[in-house]
Amino acid sequence: VLGESEQVLPSCMCGEVLRAYLDADLNRRWCADKVLDMTIAGARRASAGGELRYRQDMVLRSQRVLASKTGVMAYSHSIAVDAIGRGDYCALVEIDPDVPG
Repeated sequence: VLGESEQVLPSCMCGEVLRAYLDADLNRRWCADKVLDMTIAGARRASAGGELRYRQDMVLRSQRVLASKTGVMAYSHSIAVDAIGRGDYCALVEIDPDVPG
C-alpha cells in the first residue's frame, strides 16, 4: 500500500511542520480518537549513510473499515529526514520491517 499526503500550511516553515509531526505528545493529543499510544525516538544509522532516522511506534484504536471493525493495531514507522537546501526537508516514511506489528 502506498499512501501520499500533502498538507498546505502557508504560515508555517518546513522545520516547524517537521517538528510538529515528530512530536508524539502533540500527535496523541490531536489524534486521540485514533491513537492509543505513540512514541518517537531519533537515532543515526551508519548503515544508512549517517542520515537522520526516527522510529515512530503507534498503537491505534479499533477503526471502522467499510462495514466491519478492526481490532487494536500496532505498527512502527521508520522516518528518514534529509535537508534540502536551506530550511526545506524531505521525509520518507516507511513501515519498519524489523519491528513486528
